[in-house]
Amino acid sequence: MLKRRKSGFVLAEALISLLLISTAITFEYEQVRNFKQQDTRLKIEYQNVSAQRATAIKSWHDYVEK
Repeated sequence: MLKRRKSGFVLAEALISLLLISTAITFEYEQVRNFKQQDTRLKIEYQNVSAQRATAIKSWHDYVEK
C-alpha cells in the first residue's frame, strides 16, 4: 500500500512538473512571437516615417529654392 502511494506521489509530482514546464514554454513562445510581430510592425513604421522624412526634406528644399 505504501509503495502505491509513493508511486502515485511521484507520478503526481512528475505531472505537475510537466505542467509547469509546458506553461513556461508556452509563455516564452508567446513572448517571442509577440516580439517578432512588434519588430516587424516597427520596421514597417520606420520605413514609412523615413519615406515621409525624405518627402518633407525634398519639399523643404523645393520651397527654399523658390
